[in-house]
Amino acid sequence: MATTLGFSLVGIAVACGTGKNFRYLPSSSEVVGSDISDEMLTYARNELDRIELDGAVHQMDDQALDFTDDTFDTFISSFST
Repeated sequence: MATTLGFSLVGIAVACGTGKNFRYLPSSSEVVGSDISDEMLTYARNELDRIELDGAVHQMDDQALDFTDDTFDTFISSFST
């Protein structure tokens, strides 16, 4: 069950894998998922569509993210080590 926090945020989910944790973000959120595995990102794209959450996924090394400073309101790292 997703939680509604009552505000919008832009977050990055590093090492997002299949995107199963996207469902815990507020529906008003915009999420960017990143992962090194293109195969996992296929599942993550499908998950974004399934839960109708605004966002995108990008294949990249999470140790060298290709975004400018202050792009995101929050940083999510559930499964990376």
